[in-house]
Parts: sequence; C-alpha cells; structure tokens
Amino acid sequence: AMSDLAPAAMQGLRASQEAQRKRVLHLVGSRQDEFYHDLSVLYARACDACQDLDRERFEFLFAVVHMDGNWSFPAGLDDKSLAAAKRIPFAGAIAHIDSLAPDVMVPHM
Repeated sequence: AMSDLAPAAMQGLRASQEAQRKRVLHLVGSRQDEFYHDLSVLYARACDACQDLDRERFEFLFAVVHMDGNWSFPAGLDDKSLAAAKRIPFAGAIAHIDSLAPDVMVPHM
C-alpha cells in the first residue's frame, strides 16, 4: 500500500509523477482585433478556472499572441500576470515554445 512506503520513497514517487506530467500549452490571444483578443483571453480564463482539470497529471502553460504580433508567456491569465509577462517577437516565441517542449497545444479561438 502507498501508506507503507517510506517518506523517501514517497518523495521519489512524487518526483517521478512530476516528471511524467504532460505539458499543455494554451494558445491565447489574437492579432485580428481587440475584441477577438479579449474574447480568447476570456475563454482561456474560463478553461483554466475549471475545477475538473487534473493538475497532478498535467502542467498548464500559456502563450499569448498580442495585437502587435509579439508573444508573451505569462505565469497565469490574471491581469497582473498578463501585464508582467515580457513580450517577445515571433521568432523568439517559437524558440521558447520549443524549449517548453509541450506535449499538446490548445488554441483558444
């Protein structure tokens, strides 16, 4: 039983589970216009707020496309996180996505 495992073994099990978490990159925003950009953020926030998401099996990351064509990778989708995220050009964003190594990408819009 899991309760019979020593604390060190439990830490190793947690580390193993952490390493096996699938990375989900949520693609948010739009260059179309402010309405579609904001609607995409609204949809992504609703998705992220879902209590049924399995945050033990999946790690959720965010990529935001801004109206000016720059991208950012905020820690969350709240206004403070969105404002604080550094904006980078498309080529840098693609390189960053490669370094994140997502298992799947979910477009919001």
